[in-house]
Amino acid sequence: MLRHMHDHLPKAKWYFKVDDDTFVFPANYLQSLQKLNSEAPAYIGMTLHFPDQAINSGGAGWTISRFALQKLYPHLNTCRDMFMHHGEEMEGEDVVIWECLKKWVPNIAITDNKGQYHSEPEAVLGVYRGRNPGGLVTRPISFHYMSWNRMFAMEWLMWYTKI
Repeated sequence: MLRHMHDHLPKAKWYFKVDDDTFVFPANYLQSLQKLNSEAPAYIGMTLHFPDQAINSGGAGWTISRFALQKLYPHLNTCRDMFMHHGEEMEGEDVVIWECLKKWVPNIAITDNKGQYHSEPEAVLGVYRGRNPGGLVTRPISFHYMSWNRMFAMEWLMWYTKI
């Protein structure tokens, strides 16, 4: 995927990956990138924190800068090999992409892009009932784990009701 992005979209400033069950608000996503520099090492997404590391969620989406992809490009075969074990997936791509970025992109750091969610909208809206201590971002970027009919409803609400 990254090789295809690099080869077919060489002038893109940003490269964005989401799962097929993720709903994206394009205008909010683009606005979130406006103040960032695509010529600097950047890895942006919904950061998941684990005891031994933090990664950006593959499902909710992650973005890397043009600079980061250019630095990573010569090492993509090695990254692919890190991801596979005897022809089968070994780790999630979000874990592997972070390991590869740390290894081959100088000064890369994780940026938590507030508004990307690793859940459906109802879980995020739980803030109104006091269940989401992190608070609600008013300009969401993505919701992960959405069924096709829920995505259709979100699309309809976004474009036809002017929410």
